[in-house]
Amino acid sequence: MRFVLRRLGFFVLTLWAALTLNFFIPRFMPGSSLDALFDQYPSASDADQVAIIKKVEKYMIDDVPVIPTTEGVDWFQYNTSRIGGWPTPDDPYAQPSAFIVPDGEQLLLHIYDKTI
Repeated sequence: MRFVLRRLGFFVLTLWAALTLNFFIPRFMPGSSLDALFDQYPSASDADQVAIIKKVEKYMIDDVPVIPTTEGVDWFQYNTSRIGGWPTPDDPYAQPSAFIVPDGEQLLLHIYDKTI
């Protein structure tokens, strides 16, 4: 029992350290280009604000490692430039909406990264 508690304690400590470092280190790094965009936003004109938001969207698309599978896309429209294998009207192996069970799992088994 003592062995299991020591292992569990070490696991919790390691998890806490990893999450803490992953949260704080990026926020303490100077010179973030996103911070510069956000600093410009309040004083920018409407057209410039739209351009700034489009740049932020590009950072999100390029740098955030998340595949949004919980949106209600139900009309076979996907961005296929980087990810392939989506259901299509010609190949409807699953409902196009990614949150329908069990089709969400089927969707995740079929999509692939085209850049690799």
